[in-house]
Amino acid sequence: MALTRRRLAGETAIKAPSGRELSACRGQAAMEFLLTYSWAIAIMVGVLAVLFYLGVFDYRIISPTGCELEGGFSCNAYKISGAGVLALDLVQTKSSSIYIQQVACAMNQTPTYTNVNARLYNGDKLRVNATCYKTDGTVPATDDYYSGTLYFKYMDENTNVNHSMIGKIAARVEP
Repeated sequence: MALTRRRLAGETAIKAPSGRELSACRGQAAMEFLLTYSWAIAIMVGVLAVLFYLGVFDYRIISPTGCELEGGFSCNAYKISGAGVLALDLVQTKSSSIYIQQVACAMNQTPTYTNVNARLYNGDKLRVNATCYKTDGTVPATDDYYSGTLYFKYMDENTNVNHSMIGKIAARVEP
């Protein structure tokens, strides 16, 4: 049965088919719906695949990097290179001179300290070298993303009181 048109008060109306013909129209509408949205989903998947291929979602690009220390200290420059070797330019801005005794870089709460034994006056900069360790005790590999804790032991030379300082570092391990 074909659709018939008839005039109703100046408007065009379509007489809907009944029975079997109505369910055939519903099936066609469902197929059109699925085809339309499946193409849209396929296009979105394709765009995401291209973005992943181009490296837009590469963790090494979007991972945050930084070095944070408590007040009176700052990281002027830092680099973690192969074998987990940290080179950190530490700047001291406390009112008195300090004596840096030890430094460590680790992901866990039991760091392995490296002796520094260097004096820093207010405004001085010191290159500190230490080895960074992962939680399992190994060193990070080149191109790994490393996020760990910096541990410092120092003495305030005006008061001869020993202090501990904890900071954070996050960086990609460079070759």
